[in-house]
Amino acid sequence: MSMHGFFIGRMNPIHLGHEAVINHMIETCGAKNSTIIIGSSNASTSLRHFFSYSERRQLIKQLYPNLTVVGLPDYPTDDEWLLALYDLVYAIAGTNQPGRVMFFGGTQEDLQWYADSEHTIEMMDRFSGVTPIVSATQVRDNLIQQQSLDGLLNPTIIAPVLDLFKQRWDIFKKQ
Repeated sequence: MSMHGFFIGRMNPIHLGHEAVINHMIETCGAKNSTIIIGSSNASTSLRHFFSYSERRQLIKQLYPNLTVVGLPDYPTDDEWLLALYDLVYAIAGTNQPGRVMFFGGTQEDLQWYADSEHTIEMMDRFSGVTPIVSATQVRDNLIQQQSLDGLLNPTIIAPVLDLFKQRWDIFKKQ
């Protein structure tokens, strides 16, 4: 049985740093054994959550049409969230053997949840220059300030991200 890789993040929106980690996951585990889990899938759109789950999923699928992409909602406690995460991960991987599951992330904070477990962890430090130095907060700030998204997002999704943002900017300005 091979290793199954998981990348978990809000990806609000997916940016070049996320892509670098996802591409590494695909190189390590293969596309068939790589899954993207979109966190906060039940969050309402807001200044922190510019895009709905379906919009984030659609943007990701434009870049990775052959990968499995699923949502994971927020839960009242971290313990409940972890339980739901592991239920989802083990169902997708087809095993509950921690040695067959690998978590990928771009920061130590991204991977803190799995550090004390038996799971394999692979970190590509998104802020060390290994990947483009970018954050979703920076992308959202550029959207608000009407600055360029070049070098932050894949050119394939810049126009859709701008279109989605413009559709709800009037609502966001009032918040």
